[in-house]
Parts: sequence; structure tokens; C-alpha cells
Amino acid sequence: MIPLDISRCNDTLTNTIDYAQLCDKVTTFVSSQSFQLIETVAEQVATFIKTTFSIQQLTLKVSKPHAVSNAGLIQVIIER
Repeated sequence: MIPLDISRCNDTLTNTIDYAQLCDKVTTFVSSQSFQLIETVAEQVATFIKTTFSIQQLTLKVSKPHAVSNAGLIQVIIER
């Protein structure tokens, strides 16, 4: 979640975040790294998003399905 003031968006992409670009850049970033912990992924991705898109605050949820045999889903949620 990225808190934004969208009152002046006016249905214009340049007045908000290009989420397709954000997803592409995050995918490229994560794919080019090697992580051992889901917590590290969350921290690094949060820093990457904040820096790349000049965002002051965000809440990020990272999920890893079937990481543990007895759990359907492991998640980390961070606020930065």
C-alpha cells in the first residue's frame, strides 16, 4: 500500500504511480538478487521502491506460498 493524494490525479498516469512500471522494476530487482530470508526481500524491496519512485511511506506485504510444509502461506508485512 502506498498512501497517495489522488485528488489531483485527473485520470492522468503522470499524476500518479505507474504500477505496471513499478511491478516490472521490482520483478527485475528481485530476480537479479539472491536472498535467503523473506524478511530481507521485504526490506530490500521497500528501500528500492522508496528510492526509485521517491515515495515517503509504504506498507509492503511479501508472501511465499508453501515455504513451510504445514503452512499454506508465509507472509511478512512491513511499514516504512
